[in-house]
Amino acid sequence: MAWYYVTLRLKQFWRFFSFNSIHPLIGILLSVFFFGLFSYIVFVKAPHAEWVYAAVGLLALLQMQNVASNHFLKEKAGNQYIPAKLAENYLIILPFLIALVCFKAYLQALLLGLVVAPYSVFNISLSKPQAITLRSPYIKYGFEFNYGFRAFSGFYLVYVLLLVVGIVSGNYYIYILPFVMMLFFLCSFFGYVEDPFYVWIYRMTPGRFLLAKARMVIINYAITFSLFLVAGLIAYHSHCVLLLSLTGMGLLAVLGSMLLKYHFYPSALSIQIAQTIFFFLCLLCIIVPVALVFVLSFLLFSYYRARARLKNTLI
Repeated sequence: MAWYYVTLRLKQFWRFFSFNSIHPLIGILLSVFFFGLFSYIVFVKAPHAEWVYAAVGLLALLQMQNVASNHFLKEKAGNQYIPAKLAENYLIILPFLIALVCFKAYLQALLLGLVVAPYSVFNISLSKPQAITLRSPYIKYGFEFNYGFRAFSGFYLVYVLLLVVGIVSGNYYIYILPFVMMLFFLCSFFGYVEDPFYVWIYRMTPGRFLLAKARMVIINYAITFSLFLVAGLIAYHSHCVLLLSLTGMGLLAVLGSMLLKYHFYPSALSIQIAQTIFFFLCLLCIIVPVALVFVLSFLLFSYYRARARLKNTLI
């Protein structure tokens, strides 16, 4: 069962490129190239690169989880759920493990590998968050932020506490960490795929729909990260350029996640794969500014594909 399930996942990954009008072999070669480039830059440029890279692998594992497929697998696999889920999760982090070993980060590779087993077991009983009682500061805006806030409401408190710790400790990297983590969660909010009816009820052209969604993203992004930016500019004014760059790239990452959702709508797996790649590409822009050209080009391309995709639902 485990091998059969992993084979199905690999076929889905193969179809991801065909779905985007890219030959799968070319898509795989490009993915390997950009992943290798990203890994090299992280280990060369980032402080505490081994731990940063292991954290990136863990974030990728979290991003690639799909509630619907987990429930489906549990129903169909029965007692074979754990082996199948273990095989899938180890397949996801395998490239990160290989890179860690290649850069001789054996301890981090071991720890990342050990985390997968208990996480896969824990994921069995991971209940769907209830989105009907907890009040949200995003109540007037899109459901992605309401649902995401209620799903990860506890982390919002952790986010604020880590910002305080980053200021009190005087450690700039500690201060940036909660921003990156919260940004990751915000991007993942757009991995939730609503039924076509909830898109259709907007009854507007695809261009106006995407514009309304972009406006919603900007408002909610400002609600979430205004504290990070204002406090950071006060406490770390000497790093103002980097703070502004992080904030700007973060906004592009969330806008890109929104566009990618409707670029691949309603395929949840394709959406999550594309969002994960785009998220790390945006982070790469902080270290390698020339990558911003690829980010902006991909945003433009994704916008036109999203418009074409939404015509079948909105009109």
